[in-house]
Amino acid sequence: MISQPITSYKISRLSDGLNDGEITFGGLDKSKYDASTLVTFKNVNRDGFWEGGFTVSVNGKSLGLNGRTAILDTGTTLIIAPDADAKAIHAKIPGSKTDTQGNYIIPCINSAVVSFTFSGHTFDINPLDLLFVPVDNNNLKGDCYSGIAAGQIGTAAEWL
Repeated sequence: MISQPITSYKISRLSDGLNDGEITFGGLDKSKYDASTLVTFKNVNRDGFWEGGFTVSVNGKSLGLNGRTAILDTGTTLIIAPDADAKAIHAKIPGSKTDTQGNYIIPCINSAVVSFTFSGHTFDINPLDLLFVPVDNNNLKGDCYSGIAAGQIGTAAEWL
């Protein structure tokens, strides 16, 4: 019943107020993406997850985190990175600090661009999308929890 083994998602930023997410089974809706950003890569996971190799940079500078893989998951709130990788990323974000529980706090107003590269194509995370929630809901210009947290998913090189 499904023409191709493809599932695609359109997910909007909450703060844009669009509430127009969509899922497409069996293909891609060409009106929902820029065809020049379409990337395919080999799935390296045999346990039912979609996982592939990638690299990480901050503000255009590679962090040298080689041999990393990421499980692509639309149901997880945060990006979970191995402890050392999360620390390396946040060390490049001015004003970043840890809460000692695997969470990082960053300025709500920042210009750091974290990027992931899959199969030679780099995807920048808009600084707005790097924010999870404010530390103090009454101070939206203060500190926010980062959308990247430290945690162990599998191997020391595996992300979620």
